[in-house]
Amino acid sequence: MTLASGADKTLIATLIERQQDAWNAGDAHAFSDAFMHDGCFVNILGALSYGREPFEAQHAKIFASIYKGSHVHLPVRRMHFLRPDVALVDIDAELSNCAHLPPGLTTEADGIVRTRLQEVLIKETDRWMVASFHNVDIKPGMALPGK
Repeated sequence: MTLASGADKTLIATLIERQQDAWNAGDAHAFSDAFMHDGCFVNILGALSYGREPFEAQHAKIFASIYKGSHVHLPVRRMHFLRPDVALVDIDAELSNCAHLPPGLTTEADGIVRTRLQEVLIKETDRWMVASFHNVDIKPGMALPGK
């Protein structure tokens, strides 16, 4: 039995693509568009916040400072439907062109910050929304299981 339609998979892939495009444009408002009003956000350094407003504000801040001009690539590793209206999406994020990195964050020799981004998406009517956005960096030299 399949839990997801092809249309839902396409909608989710499009949502991730819009996030990627918004990041690359430095557009915090567009990046936050699908984030739920009470969504959970854990950033790459482990800071926790709840709600769309703090999520958007944090991204506006980093797009204007440490990640200004950066480029992100968000290939989906796995899309798993827990229910027809709940999806768990694992993304192998790659962040490049970073002029400054926060303390404790490093790149591989190629200058790319690699992270594991996991998003929990909930379908509301005909739109998928981000209920949880959890990002953790992959430490340089760490073996990448499943890669």
